[in-house]
Amino acid sequence: MVRRKSFVSSGGFDQHFSPAYAEDADLALRFRTRGMLCICQPLSVVIHHEGVSSGAKEDGGAKRFQSHNLAKLRERWQTELALHPAPGVDPDSLLDRSLCARVLFLDTTTPTPDRDAGSVAAFNLMLMLRQAGMQVTFVPVDDLRFLEIYTPQLQRVGVEVLYEPFVTSLRVHLKAEGARYDLVFVVRPDVAERHCNDLRKLCPRAQLLYLSPDLHFLRLAREVELHASSSATEAAARMRARELALMAGVNAVIVHSDVEQAILEPLLPDIPVNVLPWVIGVSSLRPALAGRRDIVFVGGYRHAPNVDAVLHFVHDIFPRVLAELPNVRFIVVGGDAPDELRALASQSVEIIGHVADLAAVLVHARVSVAPLRFGAGIKGKIVTALGAGVPVVASPLAVEGMGLQPGEQILVEADPELFARAVVRVCRDDDFWTEVSDA
Repeated sequence: MVRRKSFVSSGGFDQHFSPAYAEDADLALRFRTRGMLCICQPLSVVIHHEGVSSGAKEDGGAKRFQSHNLAKLRERWQTELALHPAPGVDPDSLLDRSLCARVLFLDTTTPTPDRDAGSVAAFNLMLMLRQAGMQVTFVPVDDLRFLEIYTPQLQRVGVEVLYEPFVTSLRVHLKAEGARYDLVFVVRPDVAERHCNDLRKLCPRAQLLYLSPDLHFLRLAREVELHASSSATEAAARMRARELALMAGVNAVIVHSDVEQAILEPLLPDIPVNVLPWVIGVSSLRPALAGRRDIVFVGGYRHAPNVDAVLHFVHDIFPRVLAELPNVRFIVVGGDAPDELRALASQSVEIIGHVADLAAVLVHARVSVAPLRFGAGIKGKIVTALGAGVPVVASPLAVEGMGLQPGEQILVEADPELFARAVVRVCRDDDFWTEVSDA
């Protein structure tokens, strides 16, 4: 596809290559000499019926001009072509010749940013690496399917995604291409445990970085404090040993919270531990107050802290809110809700499940709540609500590591009675709502 103005001003296809072959490459090279770019749209699909128009043999018809015109092309552009490597020699490196580094990014599955906070963080990190001038290859090591919605989301921002049937396993890819990578990002403990040995052997020049969405052993230890059991205590101890062992074997560790950095640094004296804050887009429009009345909780319910938080709010906090605001609704948003959450549904509690567009829910939310009693890492539900200008009432644990000012940018309470009072205040006081939303 060529702009008509550019095509005409450059003289179009040169009759020197009549009747066919090499005239397109000649045109592209002429564009380049004029300082113009020739670009590829990688999601386009071209179906080429080989030989239908000119036959398949080069000894007759228009097809005989193929080799003849390639010789003309080489003669005309011999100075420029001398700067190019021989055809077919390491074409992969030519694709990435303008980029500063090659990055391999590994996670269990393809990010689903409309379903969980960890996917938002992973997607945005890959986007930032691309914007920093790096080539990014993503491998969903546990599920190599092409996902109709989510795989193209990565491809559209320039991330190379490997999937079946073209790649059958990470190991197969590493044996063929591991030497090309400068950096490897590994997300989650099980991915690191299963693949770090192969990565060290088959990516000999790559720096190995471990990205921890949250410290699993910290989350489990806090769950033990809340629901004491000997089996949970043993599981937390095992996870601590696993995570520290795998972190000791990489070049650097990345966490999202300075609280987790402070925990890890004395435990890993020889490994750099870096904080990479969350980055999300924020609307420049001031959120409107009109039409808002709901209390919302956002989360994925395969994550135990979210299930516990909803149960805690409904049983211990929401009745106190209803005593003051009998018409308010509590909206529980997110997929994979277990039976114990679905059983909470009532006139005042709505379990709506997964929504494709969270903004459509938040625009009606008066307040978002995060009464988490255990967990670790940065809480995506809080980041997303703040980014939408929705005031948040949260537990102290939920806001750790975020640098927020309680009472100004967020309301923080641990006691159920005080938590309920904070929710009621945000729901009743329009001026206070606006102050917190703006902050």
